Amino acid sequence: ADNSQNAIYRANNDGSGSQVLVDPSTIPTSTTGTAGNFDPWGVAVDANFVYWSDVAQDSIYRANLDGTNPVVLIDESVIPVSMTGIAGFYNQYGVAVDANFIYWADEAQNSIYRANLNGTSPAVFVDGMDIPLATMSGSSFLNPSGITVDSNFVYWTDNVQDSIYRVPLAGGIATV
Repeated sequence: ADNSQNAIYRANNDGSGSQVLVDPSTIPTSTTGTAGNFDPWGVAVDANFVYWSDVAQDSIYRANLDGTNPVVLIDESVIPVSMTGIAGFYNQYGVAVDANFIYWADEAQNSIYRANLNGTSPAVFVDGMDIPLATMSGSSFLNPSGITVDSNFVYWTDNVQDSIYRVPLAGGIATV
């Protein structure tokens, strides 16, 4: 994702053949967004789809691997507010997928979210209240951003806490 160019690109493994996969002219506007606004950040890929977050639309999208048939999977109208968040204020930055779920880090909600791969049942997966502050940062704020998942844990970075966190896929309390 290149938010300065408002596009998502793809390329061959050696970096050659770079081309635009998704740009503002190809995506539908979310129910809470503004037509033509496109600010992609997190990108994740599985065997069938490419997923991305769009902070201008406050939404999570999905398209076929060739960029066709982009759809809004989740927009802010269906995202629950976390215990540490404010209604109507969302910033989905990182996105990760496993075989069952899409996960995203929401900077404004200070929380990690999860939904089914088809966008149904979005829920707070780890509330900011359950994320310990890193003692070395000196800050009482959280800012989850980059996120990934493996067969046991969801991991994310926090650029205010200067830390990497993880939580088991079954949920629970996050650890630094």
